[in-house]
Amino acid sequence: MLESIQLSGLVTMHINDWANWQYMHWFVISMLMVVWICVMCLTRTIRLGKKIPLYGIDWIGLLLWTVMLFAIVFICIYGDFTTGWTACRFAPAL
Repeated sequence: MLESIQLSGLVTMHINDWANWQYMHWFVISMLMVVWICVMCLTRTIRLGKKIPLYGIDWIGLLLWTVMLFAIVFICIYGDFTTGWTACRFAPAL
C-alpha cells in the first residue's frame, strides 16, 4: 500500500507539470477501470447462501434518515461558504 501512495504522488506531480490538471481525473478514472476489470476477472461469482428478499425493510424510514443526514451535511459543509445559519437556502434544511 505504501508503494501505491508514493507512486500516486509521483504520477500526480508529473501530470501536473506535463499537462492540464483535468488530465489527472482521466488518469484516476482509467486506473479505477483497470482495478474494476481485475476484480471482475479475478473473483468468482459464488453465492454462499440463498437470496434474501427485501420485504421487511422500512423504506420510508430509510428515506427519512437519508434526507436528514444529507441536510446535516449540507448545513455543516456549505455553511462555511455562505453566511451560515442566516442564509435563506438553509431554511428548508433546518
